[in-house]
Amino acid sequence: MRDFLNSESFTSVIKSELPFLEIKKSGNADSTISSMVNLREKITDLETKAERLEKKISGSRLDVRV
Repeated sequence: MRDFLNSESFTSVIKSELPFLEIKKSGNADSTISSMVNLREKITDLETKAERLEKKISGSRLDVRV
């Protein structure tokens, strides 16, 4: 497991984002890493969209003073 975590195929993104990850079958490591990278990209995309939506909402907000 330690060799796998230090291998080039295990990206620094995965290392930093999922330090608790344990892969049980090294035979599926490439497909697992690919799936995790794909999932990380989707999460990043959703975070970006959420930030844009948040900015849009706060820009539309009106302060009403009575």
